[in-house]
Amino acid sequence: MNNHYIPLFEELDRALGSRFGSIKIELQVIGYVALELAGLPDRGTKDIDALETSLTIGVPNEELLKYLKTEFGRRSPAARKHGTYLDIVQKGIVWLPLAPKFRSVIKLKNIDVSRLVPLDVCVSKIFSNFQKKGERGSDRDDIINSLRRNIIAFAEFVQRLDEALPHQEGRAEAPDVFPKVLTFVDELSQTFGPALLKYKLPNWMENM
Repeated sequence: MNNHYIPLFEELDRALGSRFGSIKIELQVIGYVALELAGLPDRGTKDIDALETSLTIGVPNEELLKYLKTEFGRRSPAARKHGTYLDIVQKGIVWLPLAPKFRSVIKLKNIDVSRLVPLDVCVSKIFSNFQKKGERGSDRDDIINSLRRNIIAFAEFVQRLDEALPHQEGRAEAPDVFPKVLTFVDELSQTFGPALLKYKLPNWMENM
């Protein structure tokens, strides 16, 4: 595990205790940092993406999120000190698979840090890679590097994606994103296969 994020988590733990007293929050790390914590190399990532959840009992979520952004977000004192910052991401923005799986990283007095498992990170990334005009090269590379380094297995990736695709059909971007996802999986199978998606585009999506 890459340990250079631990000092930031420890400072966050102390700061939350000083500001709010005895509380307990779960910091669910997603994105590339979750892959780093699972074994991929440090690539100089500056932001630690974490899901916005119902973080605490007794402290208004808005107050806590404002504090995290001010003290540990971009251009914050902690960011200048540690060279990295927290980016709290709304849950609806992330293309998470159904029932996403997290693994514990470190348990401190006021925070429990967990990471999204690599399989679910890569499933999320294959959607986000095609979400905007032009491919997000880093997402594509992260998936390929995870496969090359055996952080994930291709057959398991395809199976998890088969579970995720129906779950994401309702998103507005799905008709544009899904065909590109299926084509990319076909390309990956030439190198990492054999494994084939069972999922087929629904008729309504093909006709759009």
